Amino acid sequence: MKLQFQSDNFTVFESALYRTCSAVISVEKCLWVVDPNWLPGEIQIIRDFVDQQKNNKNIFLLCTHSDYDHIIGCGAFSEAEIVAGQDFVTHPQPQKVVQQILDFDDMYYITRNYPVTYPEVNHIINNFGQGQIQLPGRPVFFDAKGHIRDGLITVFPDLGICIAGDYLSNFEIPMVEYSFEDYLSTLQTFEKIVNDFSIRLLMTGHGDMASSEKEIRFIIKTDMEYIEAMINGFPEDAEVFKKVISSKGNERQNRLIHQNNIRFRNVK
Repeated sequence: MKLQFQSDNFTVFESALYRTCSAVISVEKCLWVVDPNWLPGEIQIIRDFVDQQKNNKNIFLLCTHSDYDHIIGCGAFSEAEIVAGQDFVTHPQPQKVVQQILDFDDMYYITRNYPVTYPEVNHIINNFGQGQIQLPGRPVFFDAKGHIRDGLITVFPDLGICIAGDYLSNFEIPMVEYSFEDYLSTLQTFEKIVNDFSIRLLMTGHGDMASSEKEIRFIIKTDMEYIEAMINGFPEDAEVFKKVISSKGNERQNRLIHQNNIRFRNVK
């Protein structure tokens, strides 16, 4: 597992699979673990890091959304208090998500030393923006629908950290499995976050962390261009799509994502 970034209170891990990111945030004598993933050895690295840092600290586990690759390691942190959004809790088919993990493990002959279950949430987020439930580090939460139904953005204002979930990747175009209109609204939420908070570090679900406001605004603008073109029904080979896909790199995979987005748009 790659150590993508480390400071005194923020460590970002990157899986070998899909460049999926996990994090550990140290704040107010607590540790926040974000989306531990993928492979057992990688999850063990995160677990060992948490054990080294723990020193009787309370552990909070943040689930940014219910995609199986982002909850696959939650069971390794049985002592953690789990934080997720209301829509995560009311997922209509949680067992389907668990089955995706089991199918993945079966395919690659993987065994895990912890139970694979859908996370039972201790702190349910159902009120977004300021004036929410008080948790260590005073995080502020925002609804993030679009990619899927139950995304959650988390901001730690005192640290200047934003946890984006599966949004604002620097190497992956928007992947829309719920709603283009909601996806656009989520991007507008990110604009508001950048305007209202001094965000210095933004961790995406897949890819490199953004470390400047200029970089974050560029990714927001690029992804907005793509989503707006999809909403407006541009032809699938329109220049705006070529521009966004080429700006991300990883062109072969992004063209596959684009084709899936086209199919989803046409079905809707």
